[in-house]
Amino acid sequence: MPTGGDDATANLERARALIELRRFDDACTIAARLIATDPQDATLHALFAQCRLGLGDTPGTLEAAGRALACDPHCEHALRLAAIASMRSGSPASAVAYAERAVQETPEGVAALVTLCDSLRSAKRVPDAAQV
Repeated sequence: MPTGGDDATANLERARALIELRRFDDACTIAARLIATDPQDATLHALFAQCRLGLGDTPGTLEAAGRALACDPHCEHALRLAAIASMRSGSPASAVAYAERAVQETPEGVAALVTLCDSLRSAKRVPDAAQV
């Protein structure tokens, strides 16, 4: 979470709302400003990765998710985004690896399980996906 006080928290919530409204460019602008104030915050890098994913920027998503994971290798949100971007970039084995790590971080997390199933299907491991 951002350490810049009430303004940073409000901006984080604003960026999340903009993502929900599919205003990814505006959300990216806010996320980049937040990252500039707290570059070691994995949550902010994952937020930026989510913006890039919404814009269809697969390489940008992977880069931002990688920065989030460099800050916190256990960031489940970044792991899921890296899995999705890996699927989109035609790297199903990487997608499965990221998704499996996301499930390890939140075993009861529905989003991580869905991402793992999608990753397994993209890797042509449908029988494995049926076991999740």
